[in-house]
Amino acid sequence: RTSDDLRRVWFPHGISEVVLITMGVLLGRMTPVQFLLLAFFETSLAVLVDHVIVNILHVNDGGRSLVVHAFGAYFGLAAALVGKKKNVMEMDEQGSIHHSDLFSMIGTLLLWVFFPSFNAAVQEPEDARHRAIMNTYLAMASGTVTTFILSSFVDNLGRFNMIHIQSSTLSGGVAIGRPKLEKRFKLFDTCGVHNLHGIPGILAGIFSIIFALGYEPESYGKTLYHIYPYFEGGPMNGDRNREIQALYQLAGMGTALASAIVGGLITGLILQIRILNQVDDPDTTHGDINYYAQSEFNFLSKYERAREQELLERERLHEIY
Repeated sequence: RTSDDLRRVWFPHGISEVVLITMGVLLGRMTPVQFLLLAFFETSLAVLVDHVIVNILHVNDGGRSLVVHAFGAYFGLAAALVGKKKNVMEMDEQGSIHHSDLFSMIGTLLLWVFFPSFNAAVQEPEDARHRAIMNTYLAMASGTVTTFILSSFVDNLGRFNMIHIQSSTLSGGVAIGRPKLEKRFKLFDTCGVHNLHGIPGILAGIFSIIFALGYEPESYGKTLYHIYPYFEGGPMNGDRNREIQALYQLAGMGTALASAIVGGLITGLILQIRILNQVDDPDTTHGDINYYAQSEFNFLSKYERAREQELLERERLHEIY
């Protein structure tokens, strides 16, 4: 009973995190209306994908690394790929500022308090929760230490990069690879979501395949059937062995990535419809003009201005000829 109640509380929290991760890719590049529509489409698809992966394929994704982190990251990247603009890549004011970096560390510190419980809340039985908490702390600690080392190593003066440190709790040293998307693929990722959520999500999927192959049933006893209920001899009368379960883990990862990319591309195309895509080419960071409306704001004001300019041009040509 308690476990079911926790799942009901945890599930909407996890799905909402999917949208927040996607927004991290597109932050400052879309209007509020576009974000609302994106949240509607993505939430619907994320719930469906979660049902397929967890309830149909019976993939072990306890912390939802595939459904939440990988799905949200690549959904956003696919949507950004469709809606990218050349001038966005040429903006100068893309970096962070000192006080913003310091305040963002508050969120990084809070992760040390809440992330273990996020991963462990819906695990069963009790020893599985204990393993989830310990493994989460060990992963965060090793990721943070490694990031400090690598961040200093790649800097010419041996300094620490605050962006790397912020990302270390979630994704460890992989945050250092962020500029590749911008330079090679012309794909702007505002918050570095690809390295912060995407790569760790894929790594989690790969490791889940390896662990499924390496599990020794005699070492876990009946606890194993809580992790993989469709193993041979489990409560669900399944016929899976380690190799078959590993294939299902691979299928789950493929399902999450494929649905995220296809869904993101389709959603990105929908959001590029002219009546929705009213983001002017930004001359300032994050295009604040799209978020702070004047008193005479009109939903179709952009097109009214264009119409007025067209009429003025016709009058000018009429006077000339």
